[in-house]
Amino acid sequence: MNDWGIADELTFHQIARGAELKAAGYDLPEDDTIYHASSRQAFIWPNDERGLLKGEHLYEGKTSIEIEEVDPAAAITAERIHAVHRELLAELEAERGPKYWTLDRQPVPERA
Repeated sequence: MNDWGIADELTFHQIARGAELKAAGYDLPEDDTIYHASSRQAFIWPNDERGLLKGEHLYEGKTSIEIEEVDPAAAITAERIHAVHRELLAELEAERGPKYWTLDRQPVPERA
């Protein structure tokens, strides 16, 4: 973070069907094949003179793009993602209290 804004760089991963990745601009041969696409990306969020967010810029390193086919049997399903989410929320609630993650939550207890 700085006076001008915030910047970050990361390796971004996506697992999606070819049709969805094509819609995002990737050149792929098959619409129904599942692919793992990864690339280095930089995000820049500039501030205005008051320190408020005034924009978002995303840059993808085109030479860093890697795409590989994924065996459909190895791909996670939406149902499993939902189940994992619920499992993790249950663990957090057990540790930190009911619905600690909601906006109108109760104060988080102090840790020992």
